[in-house]
Amino acid sequence: MPAQYLLPFVKGLNTDQGVITGDSGFTRDESNVVIQKDGSRKVRLGLDYESSTLQILAGTTLNTTAFTSYTWESAGNKDKAFIVFQQGYKLHFFDAGSSSIIAGFHSTIELTTTPYYSTVTASDCRVEYAPGNGSLFVAGLKFEPCRISYNGTTLSKTDITIETRDFYGVPDSVEPDARPTSLTNDNKYNLFNQGWYQKANNRAGTAVNVIDEFYTKELDFPAKIYQWWRGKREANYGQFFSEDLRNIYSGRLEAPKGHFVIDAFRRNYSRAVKTNTAARQEFFGNSVNGPASFSYVSKDEERNRPSAVAWYAGRLFWAGAVSDIDGALASSPDLTGYLFYSQTVRSELDYGKCYQEADPASEEDSDIVASDGGYMVFPGAGRVQKLAVIMDSLIVMTDKQVLAIRGGDAGFTAEAQQSYKILDVGIAGPGCAVIAEGSLFFWAKDGIYSVGYNGQSGGISAQNLSSGKIQDYLTQINPVQQLYAQSVYDSLNKKVSWWYNSDSNFNGVTDTGRLVTELNYDILLQAFSKNALASHANFMATAPFYTVSPRVSIVANNVTSGANTVVYGSDNVTVGGSGYSYTANKVFMFLINTSTSTLGVSYYKNTSYQDYGAITYTAFLQGNNDILGDATNKKYPIYFRCQFRRTETAFINNGAGQPTLNNQSSCKMQAKWDYSDSDNSGKWSTEQEIYRFTRAYIPGAIGDTFDYGQEVITTKTKLLGTGRSLSIKFSAVAGKGFHLLGFNFEGVANNAL
Repeated sequence: MPAQYLLPFVKGLNTDQGVITGDSGFTRDESNVVIQKDGSRKVRLGLDYESSTLQILAGTTLNTTAFTSYTWESAGNKDKAFIVFQQGYKLHFFDAGSSSIIAGFHSTIELTTTPYYSTVTASDCRVEYAPGNGSLFVAGLKFEPCRISYNGTTLSKTDITIETRDFYGVPDSVEPDARPTSLTNDNKYNLFNQGWYQKANNRAGTAVNVIDEFYTKELDFPAKIYQWWRGKREANYGQFFSEDLRNIYSGRLEAPKGHFVIDAFRRNYSRAVKTNTAARQEFFGNSVNGPASFSYVSKDEERNRPSAVAWYAGRLFWAGAVSDIDGALASSPDLTGYLFYSQTVRSELDYGKCYQEADPASEEDSDIVASDGGYMVFPGAGRVQKLAVIMDSLIVMTDKQVLAIRGGDAGFTAEAQQSYKILDVGIAGPGCAVIAEGSLFFWAKDGIYSVGYNGQSGGISAQNLSSGKIQDYLTQINPVQQLYAQSVYDSLNKKVSWWYNSDSNFNGVTDTGRLVTELNYDILLQAFSKNALASHANFMATAPFYTVSPRVSIVANNVTSGANTVVYGSDNVTVGGSGYSYTANKVFMFLINTSTSTLGVSYYKNTSYQDYGAITYTAFLQGNNDILGDATNKKYPIYFRCQFRRTETAFINNGAGQPTLNNQSSCKMQAKWDYSDSDNSGKWSTEQEIYRFTRAYIPGAIGDTFDYGQEVITTKTKLLGTGRSLSIKFSAVAGKGFHLLGFNFEGVANNAL
């Protein structure tokens, strides 16, 4: 058959193809050989520390601690970026503009646990981040919501109380249309929450508490279906006539509630505070029948807090609470399906105001306005795992489904809002979603998806990226491994990565932050690939993040300015400003040495192809079964031609004073015939070295350039074996890499079956 030139598996990993019908552009298995922008394949460098500087980690047990990271840009609305690293209940901040990120350590802030957790029991709780208004907002299930602010020098934390109107009230054993002859504190609270705290002129023109006036005239107390101001007679100058309420009957529909603004998570505690403050005594203390104070037996208090946060439409959105109530009441809401949104933020006082400004029980103004806060409820949608913003929509990802929220023509407001379901399957975990190129990429429980703008429908829709490619691979990853996965986007190379713990013994209890396998998706090539870190008991790679590489000041002894040379004694001169040198943007990971409890920042940089500077790893590409045009006849390929990019550039010291080439490549090739999946078939050839220099070159001295004269190394190798199908495996030699550009094979097919 004629020669066929092939790119080196530019379509990426595909585990879903048939044994016979496979596409030669895919691999059936691979590890640690990265797809390049031009479609070539290159062995990755080893994961290693960016610098020798390390930070000491203390205060948590590392194998049961949550680790996350976030790149906070424009901190304090200034030209400042921080890398935030969560270590349990601690947030460590690093200056992203430092020449070494780990050396740019700035400060540590400790999060506040809810009253039901200690720093020990809360340390396994991962947090979510949202920037907005120059601040960084942090949410975690076991932590109080908070805001991190930066004033140009200092970072500080302020806890946020999420407040809402009390639309729930408290159980009082009084039917809505009943007029009791005596009041319990609970019944008093509910009436006051419906506006019965007000004063008005009685028929004699004297200002009185309306609840006292009602009892004086009626000898019982108002029903909860009454709105007190409907007893006012405008013809009598607004005087209150309690008898006018006798003829009002609205069935059992209670009058509007919500006069009191309470802590949405510490409800009875805040009810007591609201009724005991000096300002409220005007209402309660001066009323014969009003409560002097509200006391509670049951706490009606949530143990947890929101675990997801987002800045959208000029507001803060909080969600993801798992309702777990200490002293639950019959009226207690299930906050698991709640999405709280603040009022339009005008100042730092508004971040937790998730309520309408107007009193719903007010006679004069009870209307909702566009800038109000509030909440949306999604019963049956499951727990919110993550919030993200795409264009004009807020994407709500739960453990059961994915929804989109948007507003009207004027955007999201308290008056105009809508929601619709995008996907009827939940996200695998909160760390599984990342924004890239204006779309949302996430790992759901049944596949990898992208969510973005649909030009035909004008809305947001989802697309399954893994279907027909790596669904079989994904089914081998259990839900616990998915739950603790973390994702990152490399905007320079247009790649989304999901990191997870692929250890078969991983149980979600210990080492939840340990990440060992990287699943990549190249957006431009629409191709998947995967990497696997070498195993080492003392090292834990965790919390991937992406940022522009640190600025490095150019340092020189002689700095030329025009025709003048500046020399300051024997000291170096550091050039700032335009003298800063930038390397390519990178994906970094925090790397923990668990034996010494030290923390460093790492990335793929080790040119000896060792992770952690100590352990080599396996790198290979396994092609699909290629029938070479015919599934029945045996093939007799004669030669296999392969092209590599030359990596050697100079002669270095081999350690014994002799010159040797630097950056040496090596690639072993193995032919697997007749759909064989084991060497026991006798159809696997012996591995052959296929990266070779085809002409002699006399070594130079140590330090000389290796001027081979050709950028591309082309080799021709005779294949061993025969069969009806052929699968090629490329493997790197330990400690060496290769950069595969393309290959082809030439052969003939006989007619023998």
